[in-house]
Amino acid sequence: GFEVTGIDTNPAMLPRARHCLSEKMRSRVHLLEQDVRSMDLPDRYRLIIAPCNTLAGLTDPDLSRALVRLRIHLQPGGSLAFEVPWPGDDTADPDEPLSAFLEPESGNPVQVYAQQETDADGKRAVVTWRYDELLADGSVRSWSLPTTFYLRRPEDYAGLLTSAGFTQVS
Repeated sequence: GFEVTGIDTNPAMLPRARHCLSEKMRSRVHLLEQDVRSMDLPDRYRLIIAPCNTLAGLTDPDLSRALVRLRIHLQPGGSLAFEVPWPGDDTADPDEPLSAFLEPESGNPVQVYAQQETDADGKRAVVTWRYDELLADGSVRSWSLPTTFYLRRPEDYAGLLTSAGFTQVS
């Protein structure tokens, strides 16, 4: 029953997201091409969620800009919730699938794997996502997407949130 606005910088991801919505949900979910670092939406929200390590992919200056934009888009008393990896959190087994889904265009099953390599100082991790698509002929098509995440301690996030104008940080 809620109205939802979703943003993504990649315009190709928006139709894929729409494809996953039921007909009933499509009237309540608004998907827009925006960048969290510069987003400018007409609405203010009671809750903003940044899932899937979205904010961890930003450098400190970019994260600072993003947090300011997120705070501006919150209603008074609103909340920001986000998920980020922690330093030392590299427990995924690269040989075990993390998830699976049906590829919307082909209908083929896809399994998702991840392998993480953390740099020597423990401040950055590169997670290489591997997608294995089972084709109709029984062969597998694989592709990989390396993604850099900046690993910050809770107190680092608290400082960045406070600097961006958030008043209650927990």
